[in-house]
Amino acid sequence: MKISGKQIKILVEKIFADDKVYIPSKDHYWNIDSSEIYNVYNQPKKLDIGQVTEDWNELLQILENKREPILFHDLEHLSQVLRAIAESEK
Repeated sequence: MKISGKQIKILVEKIFADDKVYIPSKDHYWNIDSSEIYNVYNQPKKLDIGQVTEDWNELLQILENKREPILFHDLEHLSQVLRAIAESEK
């Protein structure tokens, strides 16, 4: 499957058209190691704890021009922030 950055950008703009986003007060989450996340036939052995506010602070550094984006690293942070937003909308 191929997905372009432009398609992702358009989707994000459409999803967040109203510009109102709420993140739940639950800040910590279970994080599954990337080497195990798609192995659905076995229980994950490498779990750690992540934090939405820490993810957001990492992304703010990009918005504030304090550092350049690192694709794999920052997409992981962004995915956790987006998941927190999605959970708050349920």
